[in-house]
Amino acid sequence: MKHLLHCIRHDAGLMALTLLVGAVVVIEAVLAFWGPESTLANEYRQVLARGPVEPAPDLLVMGDSVARGSILTSVLHEHLGKGVTIRNDAMQGTGPETAYFALKRMIAAGRIPGAILYAPSPHTFASTRMHIVAGGLCTWPEMADLLGSGHDRFDILGSTLLRFSYTLRYREQIAELLRGRREVLALFRPAVLNEDERVASAEKQAAARKPTAATPAPLKPLFRIPFTVAPVNRYYLDRFLNLAARHNIPIYWVTTPCTQRGYDSREQLGFNADYYHFLDQLATRPQVTVLQREFPVYADTDTSDQTHFDLPSSRRFSAELGRRLQAAWPVR
Repeated sequence: MKHLLHCIRHDAGLMALTLLVGAVVVIEAVLAFWGPESTLANEYRQVLARGPVEPAPDLLVMGDSVARGSILTSVLHEHLGKGVTIRNDAMQGTGPETAYFALKRMIAAGRIPGAILYAPSPHTFASTRMHIVAGGLCTWPEMADLLGSGHDRFDILGSTLLRFSYTLRYREQIAELLRGRREVLALFRPAVLNEDERVASAEKQAAARKPTAATPAPLKPLFRIPFTVAPVNRYYLDRFLNLAARHNIPIYWVTTPCTQRGYDSREQLGFNADYYHFLDQLATRPQVTVLQREFPVYADTDTSDQTHFDLPSSRRFSAELGRRLQAAWPVR
């Protein structure tokens, strides 16, 4: 070690290289912990942070971005009454592993929801999100839990580097900025959790939206694959449901909407039948009620990206869920 330090001090090139490496490490560390985060990451952190500190709601909505945008708590209130507290904690791009850890944190803090409305998009069960949960969402003890699951260990260990390297975490966005595409900065806007603000923003965007093209866009690949459940998703789904059962939390499972083209494509693949069989197996669990089994099929024009629906469709979907919940609601 002494010899190495001596060489560095007396070799200008080696000294410059050492200083450069040191500066990179310091800059990466500062950015990793204090640099601007994407809207997605900010949303994750805010939702996960409020769960253990805010009062547990009577009904907790969980799922991914479709549930976040298409299940409106204001509409559910119209059917369940203002006395029932409802909170939408669905998070974009997440799956059962995030639902499990979020619920576990709430329960550990003594915040046990009265019931959970769980509405994951069916296609998300085929893919894994270890790069998301291991890259920054999980605490270190939860990282040990991920590794102990025996699934996707290579992805988990590789994604750990994202916690310490800002440029690795946002390498794609940085590359776009270097190409002069400043529109990528929109991905770093503050996250909006308040439903009234999100609805107002959606209404404004709808008013400014240009008419859609006569020729529809090609169908997304997610509508062209069979229904499958990745082993890690099955593992954390079982743990999520078992955790809810141990604490007597009813689960109301909801199938999210689909466009007509998406539904037809899946029907030809046998996706719909396989998914319904999957739900029928889940319904044998005593705490699981399949509130919405079949796909609600909406017009292709009700969505701009084939997966996320406009406000009229979201209100219609939420109203139907509200009516179903009203009939099944355990709190009297």
